[in-house]
Amino acid sequence: MKNTLTFLVVMMVAWACRGNKQPKDVIDQEKFESIYVELLDSASTIQPDSLNVPINPTAARILERHQVSLDQLKATVNYYNADTKRWKLFYEEVVKKMNEQTLKN
Repeated sequence: MKNTLTFLVVMMVAWACRGNKQPKDVIDQEKFESIYVELLDSASTIQPDSLNVPINPTAARILERHQVSLDQLKATVNYYNADTKRWKLFYEEVVKKMNEQTLKN
């Protein structure tokens, strides 16, 4: 989990430095929430075949499953970095989704 969270934080900070222009390939918020929840969830689940594999392949599989490119993810992160209120609302929805998943399990 630590690797995924570190990856996400580094990714967000790096892309924040690229500017605050609204990108053209922003991922739909609901889809972005689902991807984000999966990335966080994959960090807390240890899969036998991924013990010695860096997190990037896992993230790549999640993006592929959602038919989202890394460039689209970067554009979306940049879009959210331009407005802290947008991130706040996003995180509130992510927490709701994660709580719903926890209740289902």
